[in-house]
Amino acid sequence: MFYTFKVLMVLNSLRDANLWRFRLLARVFLAVFLLILGGCIYEVAPTPPSRNINTWLLGRWEYKTQDGKTLTATLEPSSSSRYRLKIEERDSRGRVGEPKQHRAWISRIGGVKFLTVELTQANEKPKYLLLAYQLLSPNRLRVIVVNVEHKNKSSYSLRKAIRAAIRKGTLFSETGMVWQKTGEIAKKLNEKDMYEVFEPTRVQPTPSSLTE
Repeated sequence: MFYTFKVLMVLNSLRDANLWRFRLLARVFLAVFLLILGGCIYEVAPTPPSRNINTWLLGRWEYKTQDGKTLTATLEPSSSSRYRLKIEERDSRGRVGEPKQHRAWISRIGGVKFLTVELTQANEKPKYLLLAYQLLSPNRLRVIVVNVEHKNKSSYSLRKAIRAAIRKGTLFSETGMVWQKTGEIAKKLNEKDMYEVFEPTRVQPTPSSLTE
């Protein structure tokens, strides 16, 4: 009985250690992700999901950093108004980190479409990242991380600060990051798995405006 108790204690300690390690890795990944994007996280979402997703955003997108890392973002529909966003990071040696999944949706503020990304961690309230996007062509996407200050932690004050930045012309002062589409969403494999992805067909670009 004594040895059984000792074994259970060891197993519990390992479980707690693994949980602690998981939370630490989640925090590190989130910090690296935000550092690469260079953006600001918010305590509240600016808006609830719009009625429909933008299907032009669906697919697998890649961005290469100056230090040789490759970020891969796969956007899939999880409903008519939400995306499932999977982020993977591959370093210059080809080593791939553990993928992270987030929920995302379209927010419309001041005539501009944004992608709101819900960042979740275990036992913590979600935080939000706001991305302005411009479809340069069907296979090239410019992304600008929204970084504005607002006085209180309400969605209303965040939307107000964003509208003010749009009027001043400061919201899109950065060049942003240009992501390349490397795969298209084809079909859902089953109810639990990710969508199947295939290589895109190249078509003539149809530039769009940030304020469409």
